[in-house]
Amino acid sequence: MKRLIKKTAGILLSLSMLMPAVVPGKAQSRYAEWNHAAGSEAEQMSGETDPEQTDSEQTDPEQTETAQPSNGTRPAGAPEITAQSAVLMEASTGTILYEKNAEEALRPASITKIMTLILIFDALESGAITLEEPVTTSAHAKSMGGSQVFLEEGEVQTVETLIKCIVIASGNDAAVAMAEHIAGSEEAFVTQMNMRAKALGMTETVFEDCCGLTDSATHVSSA
Repeated sequence: MKRLIKKTAGILLSLSMLMPAVVPGKAQSRYAEWNHAAGSEAEQMSGETDPEQTDSEQTDPEQTETAQPSNGTRPAGAPEITAQSAVLMEASTGTILYEKNAEEALRPASITKIMTLILIFDALESGAITLEEPVTTSAHAKSMGGSQVFLEEGEVQTVETLIKCIVIASGNDAAVAMAEHIAGSEEAFVTQMNMRAKALGMTETVFEDCCGLTDSATHVSSA
């Protein structure tokens, strides 16, 4: 489990930081403009300092101490966690450093795509698919709402491009296209997702789609 978490995190980090954002279809120029604007804003923010900030308001080394295991009760000096639930794990040992409502079942929304990506990486590792392999967009994949990269029905993109679309743009249409490509249908892919979750010991997790778009009280996971 720990090895899988580290491997998946490494792949996601590599894709998001090292790969250019390749967004197919008619949204390409729009995404490029957004990405450029976001980058410029980030540069400005990184160089700004607050002139009103006093020395006493600078980061206190004591405030960076590691939070100890708890059930939502903050140790002295720990930052306030406003999320409804949270878990902080030391990846190399699996030690839980902090937890808050860790077993509460909540709707995961686009976090669903992490399991979709895990199954995609499984298929790549097993040789079932390759990064250069073409994937054809179905009418069902095109019909996805929410965050998307505006794939057209019949549009062909490589596995590598669709992974980027899932990781960087959180494309629901790209996630469904990959699910259908691997399993034949989204429904069959979701069955594989639930089997993988069960094998990983994710007892509070039930998936009903591969992208998190489903508005269902029973499409849930926990921290």
